[in-house]
Amino acid sequence: MKWLFIIDPLETLDPHSDTSYCLMQETCRRGIKVFHTSIERIRFHESIRAVVAEASLEGGMLASTKPVDSQLDDFDLIFIRKEPPYNLQYHYALQLLSLSQTPVVNAPQALRDFNEKLMILDFPEWIPSALVASDKKVILDFLNKHEVIVLKALTSLQGREVRKLAVTARNKDAVIDSFTQNGEQPVMVQRFIPEIAAGNKRILLLNGEILGAYNCLPPPDDYLTSIFRKGVKIEKTTITPREQDALQALAPFLRKHGLHFVGVDMIGGFLSEINITCPGNFFTANQTQRQALEIPTIDYFQQLVSSL
Repeated sequence: MKWLFIIDPLETLDPHSDTSYCLMQETCRRGIKVFHTSIERIRFHESIRAVVAEASLEGGMLASTKPVDSQLDDFDLIFIRKEPPYNLQYHYALQLLSLSQTPVVNAPQALRDFNEKLMILDFPEWIPSALVASDKKVILDFLNKHEVIVLKALTSLQGREVRKLAVTARNKDAVIDSFTQNGEQPVMVQRFIPEIAAGNKRILLLNGEILGAYNCLPPPDDYLTSIFRKGVKIEKTTITPREQDALQALAPFLRKHGLHFVGVDMIGGFLSEINITCPGNFFTANQTQRQALEIPTIDYFQQLVSSL
């Protein structure tokens, strides 16, 4: 069996914190042949191809052979694990991957069709009051109604382009102009959820079922919860009945669109974001749950390949 991981350059991945590295290690331990490449090395000439390198375990760490040219249809499974942001380079690579007869996780069409901020709009009963717009007047009306809002750039990742904005802010016009590029780009606007003080839950789903979860607590007097942000505390968490109901509503949608591996953000019982390119951090989840989530994950994909 041969699996291909499309990742950022292997040498740039932290073996002690990167989920893709963790998954590749576990796959190697199973005796599955593991190969890796990057989106820049994918091309089409009579068939979909890429320059790939085989990875093996040496002292527990991944080591690579010399890259060779390969047909992607020769692999049994392909993981698209390129880190965000989702840009045109990413988009074009997904179009090429759609030409392969090999199953790709997550499905390229779904990754093209669904923006991680916008896809929550398919589940209006589970989200906070939300607006997507580029018109400053429309956004200001929303702000006046809710008094405190959060602006999110649609290409934002790790909380880098997220801004809390109060109706009393003197610079609110300038902030909105900046986020919308003077009214040219739409942004996600949500009612601010005060329960963020109790944390942002990242719930990892595998085939629509709960795989693991952890809670990200912001520093005092802050509202940003990226695990890469200084002062954010990670803790073990449980799933509430409301969250369970929201996840059950979401699961059929994920299965229908080939979104096998997903990370859902929930704040105060509200669905905030659905992460489909970079679902979550296994090392963080494993430390809080005292589990090895890579084991059931690779179990699932082995069964998936065997069933095809």
